[in-house]
Amino acid sequence: MKRALFLLGAYYPIPKANGICAEKVIAQMRARGYQVDVIAFAPNWPCAPDAEWNGVRITYIRGSMYYRTLRSEESGVLKGLQLKMKKAISKAKDIILWPFWPANTPWCTRQFLNKAEQMHNIAPYDVIVGVVSPISAVSAAARFKKMHPE
Repeated sequence: MKRALFLLGAYYPIPKANGICAEKVIAQMRARGYQVDVIAFAPNWPCAPDAEWNGVRITYIRGSMYYRTLRSEESGVLKGLQLKMKKAISKAKDIILWPFWPANTPWCTRQFLNKAEQMHNIAPYDVIVGVVSPISAVSAAARFKKMHPE
């Protein structure tokens, strides 16, 4: 059985637009006999345990500060001054690292890449797909492919 790995920001059970679109591609790949795994940002913090959705194994990573702030705001965990401070810190980080875009979140790219390497060492992947938003998913997929050209 061929294996595929998708890297993306938000996937089920709480998907964003890219996760919903990726699910359509994943369903087609599964119908063609692929075993598909997903690495995605955790839907909450502390990091959610790994899960399975429609036969797809989902491994969660911590994600960027910006992403965690958005999720905390959506769930009502952060409010008032605490939320404003976290948004300000995240925005300051973005401004400082702007000249390095798209590699302005190297630690996020590293999270994706490290987890993909761990999973690949257990059972190699035939296909890796990085879905934009975050751009670090695409950066990690490109670096992974460069390290594993087979």
